[in-house]
Amino acid sequence: MAEKKAAGKPDTTGKKPVTIKYGINHITNLVESKKAQLVCIAHDVDPIEIVVWLPALCRKMGVPYCIRPR
Repeated sequence: MAEKKAAGKPDTTGKKPVTIKYGINHITNLVESKKAQLVCIAHDVDPIEIVVWLPALCRKMGVPYCIRPR
């Protein structure tokens, strides 16, 4: 890859880099479109009503999720 870059050729791997997405609206859209690969939910969200429905949505759409303690 470094040799191609040094030769002036573009990188043609074609894969997007893995990134972390955040924000309840954005995560909801990703889960609903089944583009989310894993949803991590913080344990200390205040008010809890913001994320209390998110595990049910993940289960319904078949997206794995975890609730992250501390």
